[in-house]
Amino acid sequence: MMVRNWLDESISATEVRKIWVWVGHVAGWLCALSACVYSVLYGSTFAGFVITLAACTVCQMFAVAAALWPGDGARSKGALDCHIRAALSGILFHYFAMVAAFPVLLVVLVTGHDIDKEVLGPIAMGVPAHMAASIMNLIAVGLCVGRSERRARRDGMPDCPDWSDSGGGCGCGAD
Repeated sequence: MMVRNWLDESISATEVRKIWVWVGHVAGWLCALSACVYSVLYGSTFAGFVITLAACTVCQMFAVAAALWPGDGARSKGALDCHIRAALSGILFHYFAMVAAFPVLLVVLVTGHDIDKEVLGPIAMGVPAHMAASIMNLIAVGLCVGRSERRARRDGMPDCPDWSDSGGGCGCGAD
């Protein structure tokens, strides 16, 4: 009982949501990494890419649910900012990794080395799948949050994103 009281007093609902947002994003990274390892061991196929995309999307949906699911801290600025930062950092990392990969591949090809498709297959499977899932994630959050904020303004509800909610809206129960 003492531990429960300590947890209730020290961690806010927004902080708990931030932790679960990061759990969802890290799970997406692990899905992409495991797809790369699987692709190295067993070869890459289009079905493997689709499964990787689905797994990364499920993990990203978990992160979206952690930020938007009704309850204490839902749609709070802290949880949404954490979610957006995590998704953007993944997208930017993949973008810069792909941009950096082209000069490296060019140097390898110019020096006369052959590149096995066993090396390129994992990169072509995990990176785009996780990047696409992160982009879909950002679009979904933007649509969900933007729609509820427009509805709250239309219905004349006050702007109150940090209030605990009873089922939607901007945290005021506007839905």
